[in-house]
Parts: sequence; structure tokens; C-alpha cells
Amino acid sequence: MNAIEGAFRDVHLGEGIGIFEAWAIDCCVSDKQRKMARARDERVDWTKITDSELEEHSSSLCFMDPDGIRFALPAYMRFAIGNFDRSASLSVDAAIYSLEHGWAASPRAAESFTKEQLMVIAKFLRVMTIDVGNDWVDATAASNAYELFWNEYDVAA
Repeated sequence: MNAIEGAFRDVHLGEGIGIFEAWAIDCCVSDKQRKMARARDERVDWTKITDSELEEHSSSLCFMDPDGIRFALPAYMRFAIGNFDRSASLSVDAAIYSLEHGWAASPRAAESFTKEQLMVIAKFLRVMTIDVGNDWVDATAASNAYELFWNEYDVAA
């Protein structure tokens, strides 16, 4: 987890879509409710996003823009590593799925992450596949993401 925190320590949400706004988008709320949700989003320090917030917002990564994904992905990865064996939340697999499909699994994403961040993401997927495995997470999806895109950034492979 220290590697995740170190690699993503300077990432800020800025004007991106955070977990509460993404959840509001998923729920198809009014513009006023979406604005209120956006106001709740942490924008500066992703480590302040609590485990309970992550646990309750498993689909948020699906509704974020690239800035939101860069900001929230490390929180979801840290949550998965710390809670895979004790949480029934789909948030345990949320980072894996976002790295297997969509923007985060594209060459455009690679341009948005630093080399250190790319290596941490690849290591996360390797750990989820090999060390954690199917008893706790969707290791097939983690392996897919790793083999299809992220393995080239794994210096330990």
C-alpha cells in the first residue's frame, strides 16, 4: 500500500468527477442533486476518501472522467488490498474492472499516468491475480487486464 500512496501522492481531482458525483450520475439524479454530490467530493487528497465511502460507491469508477479515475483509482486499489478478505462490497473488484475495460485500459490512459503509477497499477493486478486469487477477487478479470495491457509496465515480471 505504501507503493500506491507514494506513486499517487500528488494526484488531485481538480475539476474531475469524484466518487459522489459519479454515484449521482449513475443514479440519474437532478442537476441540483448532482451539484450537491459534487460538493461532497474530496478534491485534493485521495487518501481522505474513507473505506466506507468506497464500499458504498462500487460503481463510481464507471462514471468518472479520466481525472476522476486517476484520483480515485489508488483509493480503490488500496481498499481492495486492505479489504479483499473481509468486505462483500463490489468495490473490492472495482479497480480491477476499471483496469480491464474502458478508458483506464487504453493507451490514452498510459499517457495520463507517470511511469511509477503505471508500474504500481501493473503490480496491483499481478498481486490480485497471483497472491490474492479467485477465492477473494475476480482474478480472471485481473489476469485479463494484466495480460491485455498492463503487463508491459510490470518491472518484476
